Amino acid sequence: MHVGFIEDWKDVLTKPKEVFAKRKKDASIGAAAKTYAILGGIVGLFYGLLIAFLGALFAAIPGMEFLAALGLVAIPIAIVLFAVLEVIGTLIGFGILYVIAKLLGGSGDFKTHYYLPSLYVLPLTVLMLVLAVIPFLGALVNLVLLFYSAYLLTMAFKEAHGLSTLKAALVWLLPVIVLVLFWVVMFASLLAMGGAARG
Repeated sequence: MHVGFIEDWKDVLTKPKEVFAKRKKDASIGAAAKTYAILGGIVGLFYGLLIAFLGALFAAIPGMEFLAALGLVAIPIAIVLFAVLEVIGTLIGFGILYVIAKLLGGSGDFKTHYYLPSLYVLPLTVLMLVLAVIPFLGALVNLVLLFYSAYLLTMAFKEAHGLSTLKAALVWLLPVIVLVLFWVVMFASLLAMGGAARG
């Protein structure tokens, strides 16, 4: 990460369309995977610290005693584990979204599709983690940033595939809609089963 990374982070969050267009030529699966690994490592550090310093709580949960026994060793284990899982998870997740983009007429390759979102994920995550420590206001701003991240993803897919804004949004919206419908059907089925059991 070079010295001017703060300026890069500011640019990608405030001028995403320009940055995506400019950095498209630099697309690399390796560079993107490295960024996602760092992101996973940050999340792993958080959970590792949680396990290391709140071990007594885990000791009281049946089946979770082994976490308490890890102590400080939990930190490097969690960092590596989450880094690996983040890379694997993003490759699978973006792979699914890539298929959807192609079905919607997208013309981009996978490396660009995978790389462009990686440009904003770290600065946005760091910003959200910093804001999370501010009571109430932090949560409110993070909610706004969550919606902004959806906009950034849409712009990234639009640039990567030459899609319209609507189609670029549908790339990630369609899986969300399917998941929501799935849980609605599951919930409705459980309610129906509960009603039938009472009847």
